[in-house]
Amino acid sequence: MAARINYEDNVFFVSSLIKALSTGIVLDIDHSFFGEKILQDISFVHETLRTLDHNLRANVYLIRRTEYMRSLLRTVQNFVEFLDSLSTAQSAFAKDLSRHASRFRQYRDEQRTAAAELQRALQGAAAPSEETEEIISSDEYRFLFEDQAAE
Repeated sequence: MAARINYEDNVFFVSSLIKALSTGIVLDIDHSFFGEKILQDISFVHETLRTLDHNLRANVYLIRRTEYMRSLLRTVQNFVEFLDSLSTAQSAFAKDLSRHASRFRQYRDEQRTAAAELQRALQGAAAPSEETEEIISSDEYRFLFEDQAAE
């Protein structure tokens, strides 16, 4: 049974989480309270973006696919900016996170690659009106009209 994925809400939620993380790292919050949670959230965002990207690319017949890809691209770019900001943030909390800099660089590099692939896919995507256009062949017309003539 195929799972129905609500891309719009999922991407919105991940985007909101990135904004919350961006706010959190500039505050001088206590690492003993929030350190592990922030690390888990960063990993969660990374994995979720990867999964959404993979699922969106695999589902070429999704009706609003191009729109979802654009939204996902913006969110991936925001996440890359957030990961870049981890190395420059001056709060004590952000400095505590610097121990995980290599993991964050790996996430950033993977997400940059995903963003570049999304951009290429969007450049190659057909216009939305062409994506949803339905074409009925002459055989299908003949079949439909034969049914009506038989009645």
